[in-house]
Amino acid sequence: MEFFFVFIFIVVLIFFFGLRHTARVNESWTQAANELHLKFEKRGSGGQEIRGSRAGFTIVIGTTYKNKAKWTEFNLRFNEKLPVSFELRKQHFLSRISKKPLNSQDIEVGDLAFDERAIISGADPETIREFLTKDRRDRLKRLFGRFDGYQITEKGIKVESHSLISDTQDMVRAAKLLFGTAKSMMDNPKESAPIPPPLPNGKPSPPEIPIAAEPVREKPEIPEEPPPVPSPFEMAEHAELEEAPIEIEEEVEVEVPVVIQSPVFRHEVSDFACDILDLFTMHTSHYAISTAFTKLFLNEQVSSKITPLRVEKYFLDRTFGRGPGFLVKGEICLLEDGKPVTLVIAYPEVADLTELRNAVGTSHAFSGTLIKCDTFSREIFLVADRSET
Repeated sequence: MEFFFVFIFIVVLIFFFGLRHTARVNESWTQAANELHLKFEKRGSGGQEIRGSRAGFTIVIGTTYKNKAKWTEFNLRFNEKLPVSFELRKQHFLSRISKKPLNSQDIEVGDLAFDERAIISGADPETIREFLTKDRRDRLKRLFGRFDGYQITEKGIKVESHSLISDTQDMVRAAKLLFGTAKSMMDNPKESAPIPPPLPNGKPSPPEIPIAAEPVREKPEIPEEPPPVPSPFEMAEHAELEEAPIEIEEEVEVEVPVVIQSPVFRHEVSDFACDILDLFTMHTSHYAISTAFTKLFLNEQVSSKITPLRVEKYFLDRTFGRGPGFLVKGEICLLEDGKPVTLVIAYPEVADLTELRNAVGTSHAFSGTLIKCDTFSREIFLVADRSET
């Protein structure tokens, strides 16, 4: 009998805390909808939905349950189709393996950081490459880094976060990033001014500027005057100046310090960042980088600082295994080609999620053990120490 009452008490307690959590999420989503000038609606049992329209598209933000977890989905539909017909999907681990054996179509645009994270298919590859300009690719790469899943066609953009976005500002930032990407896809690229025809040596000819002709005027001839004869006083003074010795000051050599420009980092330079930079610059192949990481860094303890770019919850990760826990992602350093090396830190569920999210965009100290290096995605994986939580 006592066991029955204990069971009922636990069920009621879980139900009570579930209601409180749902109420907090509803309040956060309502505030986010107001800031985005959209409408919030409750959906189903504990579900949420934000919908509305902007210039050129409609947007629906909702929640769904997948893999026993609550995900956040963004579904954006263009009012008019884009002029280019294509489909862009996320390139995941299995797609890299199955792409060649299945002989599936994959259009590459020549941007390595972009091609490694997207699979593009379409009937006209050349038109698709022209449509995906550098500005559009840069915006899409930021979208790839923020969301866990994405699919883009000429009809709209669908992205998803494999966790519930319960923070107001996190929701607003994610939505504005999606809106900016959609606007860049709909806008027409600016046409550059025509280049003047080249000269015979290959250089473009400068524009011709009309110059008014001026009449040529002849200057009157002026008779030259004889040089003046110096006076006796001027001759004596000139003689004294010639006899006076000339003192020459010795030059003093001044040592000028040589300033060596250091590599550019997104955050404060640390020994760890320098070591990772050397790892990727001193080795040319993926195999050499992986071998050097295993020899020098695997299972090593590291304490340093990064600037986190995003924080997300995970339940099952192919690198860190079964959760639940939190993943903090930030850039370690920039390579010569302008592409970053990313550090992925796994924190247990007992970590303070609010503190981790407040660290986004600021300097964040971490300490843990290095466990893996993915040379293709340029990601370093680290398990945070328990003391850090």
